Amino acid sequence: MLARGCRPLAWSVAPGLMGVGAPPPSLQSAALCRRFASYKAKKVKIGSLILFQDSPHHVLAREVSMKARGSASVTLNLQSMLTGRKVTHRYGPDTIVEEAELIKKEVDFLAMDEDGQYVFIGKEEQGDAAVDDFPFYEVPEAVIKESDRKFLVAGMKVHLQLFEPPDDELKVVGVLLPPSAEYEVLSVDGNSSKIASIGLGARVKIPSHIKTGDRIVVSPVSGDYREKI
Repeated sequence: MLARGCRPLAWSVAPGLMGVGAPPPSLQSAALCRRFASYKAKKVKIGSLILFQDSPHHVLAREVSMKARGSASVTLNLQSMLTGRKVTHRYGPDTIVEEAELIKKEVDFLAMDEDGQYVFIGKEEQGDAAVDDFPFYEVPEAVIKESDRKFLVAGMKVHLQLFEPPDDELKVVGVLLPPSAEYEVLSVDGNSSKIASIGLGARVKIPSHIKTGDRIVVSPVSGDYREKI
């Protein structure tokens, strides 16, 4: 039974389908309730992830302004993880701000669908299961950083950042790529200074001995070549 104030998670069982009730075993250990740490606005730091209008926002900048008679205000520049929209909001220094809590879920990238959505598949952790039992996640392009989208490749293991708004289903608000990944070199440009095309259009500098068809290790985070496999 769920604690008071909690509700079942909504989760995707296949593209375009939703199931409500017990989540797959891989999410059963995740918190079913939205419990957040809270602190005063004057304690918020740049880079923090807070709730603003019931959605997670990154703190891009902060400014403390002193007013007459010693009073102060805290102005935060925020960016929504759901929409990318930027907003500026002013708080009293002692206003309580809630920290946004995200669920991290390891998944495999499958492909882009016909609608331009990025499709990921989760894992069933209890025994053998039919493919329909594996949760699918369709992620809009806007949720994934443009620089990261190009480094996705089928079978890559990534982490989705999931958020559950009040009275709504789980939403993917971010995709975290691994520190390194294997790629096939799709094409090579140049002679002494070579550029390889990999993944979904990423281009990286490679040593002169690398050729089309080779498999290499690259950091999707920095875009740097690591080694040949």
